[in-house]
Amino acid sequence: MPDTDGGANPDVRKPLLITCPDCEGAGQHSFGHPMDPYAKSYECQTCDGDGEVVPGCQCCACNAVEMFDGMHLCASCAAEQRKDAADARLDKIEVLLDWCREHVRPPPADLLYDAVGALESLRGKVAA
Repeated sequence: MPDTDGGANPDVRKPLLITCPDCEGAGQHSFGHPMDPYAKSYECQTCDGDGEVVPGCQCCACNAVEMFDGMHLCASCAAEQRKDAADARLDKIEVLLDWCREHVRPPPADLLYDAVGALESLRGKVAA
């Protein structure tokens, strides 16, 4: 996978490390009974004996730098997911405002105007 660690670039975060799924963090595999003095141990090929691996982003081919909503994601994919989540929340607010306009009588005009203004302000911040 492409390395996303930029070294000197402070905007690029270090890759996320997770427990190696192959050796479960041990860094090696043992063949035979653990109490057997003749049992052989081999270094895990997946993590090179470190016990930790860098997961790949679940949306692209980069190294993951964070978890968002249960997924391993690179920085750009995580930002896109957060933007989509914010858009979904704003859509729910809009539905609630529409319901209030239709069902609350008499409509609380000041409240609705304030809510619409706040919603437009939030949409502008999300788009930026």
